[in-house]
Amino acid sequence: MMGRTLVFSILILTLNNSSAQNQSSTSTSTTTTGYPYTTTTRYPTTTTTYPYTTTTRYPTAVTGYSTTTTGTTTTAGCPEGWINGLYSGCFLPIHQATGVNWLQATQVCEEVGGVLAEIYDPSVQDFLKSILQFEENIIGKYDWWLALNDIGHEGEFRWSNENYSTYRNWGPSRPTYPDQYNHADCVYMGSEYFWYDENCDRQSPNLAPLCFIPFSQ
Repeated sequence: MMGRTLVFSILILTLNNSSAQNQSSTSTSTTTTGYPYTTTTRYPTTTTTYPYTTTTRYPTAVTGYSTTTTGTTTTAGCPEGWINGLYSGCFLPIHQATGVNWLQATQVCEEVGGVLAEIYDPSVQDFLKSILQFEENIIGKYDWWLALNDIGHEGEFRWSNENYSTYRNWGPSRPTYPDQYNHADCVYMGSEYFWYDENCDRQSPNLAPLCFIPFSQ
């Protein structure tokens, strides 16, 4: 009898030890993680944006004026940076755009909301002369493309907006003789602020657009 009790006690002890070991193994497997869970990204989650800047040779926007409208007239004064040209309109000499031909000068003026300059009488011519003289004392001497041209009909110079003003301020021996070989179809304000007809493709380092926004009539 004593032998059976001893065997039974040993068996119970063995079972208890086995159960304890299983519990320890289970506890270890459920409470211990092998490695910390980490993620690695190839790029930072936040991006530092560097300032985006552009450099242009002439203004592409004018405060207070739409740059998408060509030839628009104004009655509320001139946009910031433009010169109030008496009763005719607003003027803007853009010397930064030197080296453009007549068509390119036209496009430059359109990009800032205007057209090439149109001068209808001597008082506006004298006013611009005084303004440009002052400007050129600072930036150097320039010639300035105007809107006047005879592209439509040789020898008949007109403003781009078809204004029929007869005022002209031609320089000596200008305009050149109109014939089939004459390609001087565009006009710029040059020496002594007189007007000179010239090939529309001319490009010069001191030839720039003089832009204009007419006042509404």
